[in-house]
Amino acid sequence: MPASVQAAFSSGRTRLLLVAALVLALITFWASLVTGQAQETDAAENLRMSLNLERHGMISESPAAPFRPSMQREPLPTLVGAAAIRIVDGLQGAAADPAAYFSGERVKLLKYQNMFWLLLLSASVYGAARFLALNFYAALLCVVLSNLLLLDADARKYMLDSLYTEAPAAALLTLASLLLASGVTRSRLALTGLAGLVFGLLTLVKASFLYITVGVVVSLVVLAWLQRRSLRVTLQHAAVLAAALALVVAPWMVRNERTFGTHTIAGRGGENIFIRGTMDQMTRDEYIGGYYYWAPYPLNGVLRRILGYSRSDTEQAGGRLQRLNSSGDSQFAAADFAAFEAGKPQDTYSYFLRAEAEYMRLIHESNAEAAVDPNVSVDRQLMARGSALVLAHPGMHLALTPLLLWRGAFFTFPVLAAAFAWSLRRRNQQLALLTLPALGMVVFYGLLTLYEPRFNLPAEPLALCAAVALCAALFQRWRQPRKP
Repeated sequence: MPASVQAAFSSGRTRLLLVAALVLALITFWASLVTGQAQETDAAENLRMSLNLERHGMISESPAAPFRPSMQREPLPTLVGAAAIRIVDGLQGAAADPAAYFSGERVKLLKYQNMFWLLLLSASVYGAARFLALNFYAALLCVVLSNLLLLDADARKYMLDSLYTEAPAAALLTLASLLLASGVTRSRLALTGLAGLVFGLLTLVKASFLYITVGVVVSLVVLAWLQRRSLRVTLQHAAVLAAALALVVAPWMVRNERTFGTHTIAGRGGENIFIRGTMDQMTRDEYIGGYYYWAPYPLNGVLRRILGYSRSDTEQAGGRLQRLNSSGDSQFAAADFAAFEAGKPQDTYSYFLRAEAEYMRLIHESNAEAAVDPNVSVDRQLMARGSALVLAHPGMHLALTPLLLWRGAFFTFPVLAAAFAWSLRRRNQQLALLTLPALGMVVFYGLLTLYEPRFNLPAEPLALCAAVALCAALFQRWRQPRKP
């Protein structure tokens, strides 16, 4: 490259113009993908809780009066959503009937809040790439790659064109991981404290990060011991991280203890364990077939032929793999969903909806006029029953984990695991600490959930950064002259 061209690309003004152009392009790209499509299932529940908070001053899932306090979902998206509703009402000139917020122009305006999270995510991805010693252009490549994920219809739906919580989770996870890695490697307790605060906010978006962050705290000490680094300094960082996390989540936990008699962040933990315990009972045929059915395209078609399955096995009632299918692309989907809504698990076809139907059955049996959310007691029952199922099939539970990692983290888990292993071998503390929280998240979901692919979205940007960093490191080693 001519020296004049190289100088132009390395100048501060050129880089600033490139960043400005990229930000403008990303905002235009994001805005073009937002629609007024109706909100359903989890996204609709998040929106209803935000409406109830903004209109009635209560975090509640109740669709109508009397409104009861709820802890079924995490509070941060509700708080942000309530603020967004107030802004939208100001832009529209007046509040509207609640139904007007679930589809059309108002929900489109509410979805624009995701652009803030994506902007924070992109800035954090850039920071993470630079922290890994990637150059300016490689860092921009990481930002572009993380946004190209939105070209996938499912990623676009969950990260941008809905009120699901994957976008804030991805942004906060990437930022918290960057702050943690920076704080520990540079021995700056203030950065580690900021990381703990952000992990606390992340826990108020995805409650599972309470356990994941505790695992990160323990892992910091273990890694320091294995690598013979100062345990005293590491314990200081671990204590600051844990204290900052507790500072953020403790008020919400106290609220739940006083209101519901439980200190958990959110419900659905028992529901997830029960679903997983139910799936632990799958047959050998279903286990093998799961590797075909949950493989990404076009690998699924190849494996279907190799393993001897056909579409009828998953799409027709009585098919060998019918219990794996809850996607709605089967002949029994309508009957399956109807049995779920009616709370009749005995009439369901799929594992997932069988567990969900049992949840609905217990809800129907609970007292609908109770002052306390009946989801709390139902979730406790399912936690006990689900734990018993897991303990009854421990071998199958562990065997099912690789299959569910295959389902939910086909790309992410191998990349994060490889990056973490490489970082330990090369004593690269920066890469190890940057990937540790995301790897912890993936392993946690693989062990304890059914691992829907959308669960994996928050970890994908960090996996992309790790992949680019590994490629850069391998390229540098390849370029080095070999010793004679």
